[in-house]
Amino acid sequence: MVDFISHALWAFALFHDFSLAWAFVLFSLLPDLLWGAPLIIILIITGKLWQARKMKWRSTQKQETPSGMPVNFIQNAYHASHSWLVMTVFSILFLILYPPLALPFIGGVFLHLTLDLFLHKDSVAGQTPFYPLSNFKVKGFAHWSNKKIMIINYALLTITYALILANHL
Repeated sequence: MVDFISHALWAFALFHDFSLAWAFVLFSLLPDLLWGAPLIIILIITGKLWQARKMKWRSTQKQETPSGMPVNFIQNAYHASHSWLVMTVFSILFLILYPPLALPFIGGVFLHLTLDLFLHKDSVAGQTPFYPLSNFKVKGFAHWSNKKIMIINYALLTITYALILANHL
């Protein structure tokens, strides 16, 4: 994840003039919520959240996470929730079943996927945009957790929000 807060902030910055701006923001968080929320809930229930926070399991070769869930399960959930192919199928379903939320879904989710595609360099799970049909991975250009990238990201967000505020005064 670019960082959870940034996804929401960029979504609101880009889509704040839409009547359903809140939906763009929520859907921009969806890819990380789909795989991360169940994992966090399991870690809380099992009492292993603190252990997981101290352990850098993303960068280890362990076959299990602190929750006891196999790494493959978590990686598959991550790949599915970050797959351009899977999310395109869901976009089509939104267009058919609930058209009013189709644009916020498409805008929020694909903003998230685009940011992650470029800002997950050398990520353990990797970005697999065509999952499950292909395991092709995009390497990205930089990693979101790099301090310089975070400074640039939040500086750009600050400038963007200053411009938004200036336009609304």
